[in-house]
Amino acid sequence: MNRGWFLIISALVSAPIGAAVKITGVAGASNSNLTSGTNPIIYGGLAGFGVTACTSADSLTPCNGCALATGLQICNRSRIDSTLRLRISFTSDTATGRPILMYDTTTVEVETTSVAKGSTATIDTTWGNVCTYIPNSGPGCRATAQSMTGTFKIGIDANSDGTIGTGDDSTTVQIIVLDPDPTGTTDYDQIDDCATNAALTPPKPGICGFTAYPGDKKIYFEEIEAGSGFPTTAMGTLQKVNVYYSATGFVTSPAGAEFKQLTIEQTDSGYDVVNKIVDGLANAQDYFFRVSVLDPAGNELFFTSDTAVFNVCGVTPPAVPTRPFDGTGGGTLCPLAATPDEVVGLLTKDFNCFIATAAFGSNMNRVVQDLRHFRNQVLLPNHWGRKFVSWYYKWSPPAATWLNEHPFFKPFIRV
Repeated sequence: MNRGWFLIISALVSAPIGAAVKITGVAGASNSNLTSGTNPIIYGGLAGFGVTACTSADSLTPCNGCALATGLQICNRSRIDSTLRLRISFTSDTATGRPILMYDTTTVEVETTSVAKGSTATIDTTWGNVCTYIPNSGPGCRATAQSMTGTFKIGIDANSDGTIGTGDDSTTVQIIVLDPDPTGTTDYDQIDDCATNAALTPPKPGICGFTAYPGDKKIYFEEIEAGSGFPTTAMGTLQKVNVYYSATGFVTSPAGAEFKQLTIEQTDSGYDVVNKIVDGLANAQDYFFRVSVLDPAGNELFFTSDTAVFNVCGVTPPAVPTRPFDGTGGGTLCPLAATPDEVVGLLTKDFNCFIATAAFGSNMNRVVQDLRHFRNQVLLPNHWGRKFVSWYYKWSPPAATWLNEHPFFKPFIRV
């Protein structure tokens, strides 16, 4: 091989391809996404207009603004403020030098101590400093828009010139500040029942309806309905659902209330709430439920309103509806309440529809879900239906095992 070509190929092989900086951790943020898309994302949430007392206890732990809520109002359990420190950890496989954070051509933060190639480096700054460079962010990180994004570069200043340039190593990170309600209105605090919400222009894209079904020391949620556009909001795609529950009545505030967090995931037909079980409950005890939804920064919004409770349950909190409930015994009152039961609990354990799942290959198959709805809405509400389903759950596991061992019969079972 010609020596000139050999030198060119050797240089190409040995040269780093793209940035070798990898962000490995974030502290002092409301949330972060370090794996999805082309750039890492760090979120700061500001829900809770005028929550001036919500400041960090140790300068690196976000404040639980929901603990300060006085009613069903937007809040954030990992709320940022201007004094809160933001610490970003990363590694570089190609450069030794000082960790540095830049916005455009301006140096935001540069550390004084050099970090060796391959070792963990950190940038330690404050949200107040970062927010200075994020467009539309007001004094003290106060939002002037619902979503504000700043694109930063983070990396290693190898030649100690205080900037990121030739010979340095860096990657791009987006820092996004979200506030559902920067002007202090109540537009995002609560959501009414689905019929009332549908009459709004535009409807609120939160969860406006659901039915709680009883299990053994648990509750299983079905018939979840949401407003038009769900789960898309001005703050991005909604990520989580908080299910608030109490045995004494509908909770009046997220402060100090018990809740279970569910996940919103994309499906072939759109979006669905997964893992729809709240467990650890007591049998023969009535429970009452509200829900809220969370944006990517953990801002909590669209709590089930008192109007929704009245319109679908016939009572205004703190009053509570009486049995029967929609998910129990064919009652016609209140889909937002249910009573766990040991016998009925056989029906909802692990979402199992044994034979149908064996026949169709997945318990999330559309036909299996339809059969589950038939069980909940047609069989459970009457005495003989519950007896049949109890019998089915006793004898169907061995039948499903046999079917999996004899797949030839699956098409006939599906029919």
